[in-house]
Amino acid sequence: MGVHTAADGLDISERYIPKKSKRYKCILADFFSADFSDGQPISWVDIGAGYGETIDAIRSVAPTGSRIFGVEPMHPKAEAARARGLEIFEQPLGPGIPVCDYASLIDVFSHINDFDDFLQKVRSILKDGGEFFMESGHLDGRKPRDDFPGVLGSPDHVAFATERHLTGFLERNGFEIIRTRLDRIDGWSFTAKNLVKKVIGRDVRLRAPHSSSYRTVLVRARKLP
Repeated sequence: MGVHTAADGLDISERYIPKKSKRYKCILADFFSADFSDGQPISWVDIGAGYGETIDAIRSVAPTGSRIFGVEPMHPKAEAARARGLEIFEQPLGPGIPVCDYASLIDVFSHINDFDDFLQKVRSILKDGGEFFMESGHLDGRKPRDDFPGVLGSPDHVAFATERHLTGFLERNGFEIIRTRLDRIDGWSFTAKNLVKKVIGRDVRLRAPHSSSYRTVLVRARKLP
């Protein structure tokens, strides 16, 4: 379940991870809690929803009565998310996906060949003034490979970018940047997890906690007319 590409023996099998929901609950509360304080229901689609961790996080902070659903074209993941009671569209973006107030894309950018075309599809499912929230790796291109704390995941990952690239993509495709944030991921728990992976033979880079300059970038943007 969850294998995107089996080329060259790449193993990126996945599963539902509750800790992800807890992390994104904190992130979304920081970015959106003030907007949801009026209690008005919203609609939100999580693109590339996987097993539904982000959907769970959104539901925990969104007003009562909101419609939160996902798009996940990979059948095993979509099926597993539905088994937990989540609403999942098992298809690519396009006709048939309800128009929403918000859309999110969490750790999916690197799998997309043409992000300009993709953002136009995102615009097509957002209401006027709707918002797009995304997270991806921030690779500034000036550091050695060893500074990246995890595997690059090639050939499953086809693109890498920086905060400047992502905001540039958004602005030239009709979005206004509201806020960005850079987060580090190399804390004590990340180091411990990589140590376990190393012991069982996974290809990971071991570093001391809080020693990498690598960050993830979070971007909130609004659809312009």
